[in-house]
Amino acid sequence: MVSRDGDTVTLKVVNAQDTAVRSTVDLGGLRVRPTAKVTSLTGTPSDMNSIAEPERVAPVEWRANGFSSSFTYDFPAHSVTFVTLTER
Repeated sequence: MVSRDGDTVTLKVVNAQDTAVRSTVDLGGLRVRPTAKVTSLTGTPSDMNSIAEPERVAPVEWRANGFSSSFTYDFPAHSVTFVTLTER
C-alpha cells in the first residue's frame, strides 16, 4: 500500500513469509530523495508482548540510503515495514 501526504510518500509492506523477500518498487516518475526513514516490526507469528517482555515485538526505526523512483529492497521475514520517502 502507498499513501501520500504533501511531499511525503509512505510504503506499507507486509511480509508474512518465513524468509525475507527482495522486491523491486517502481514509483513511476516520482522523484524522491535517496535517504528514507524505515520503520519495521518483525517477529515470529507466535511472538507476543507481555509484562515480562513488553517490547518483544516493537518498532525499530533507522535511516537508509539508495532510494530513487525505482529501487530494490529486502523486506524481512514476518514483518510489517514502513518506508517513508520525501519527494524532491
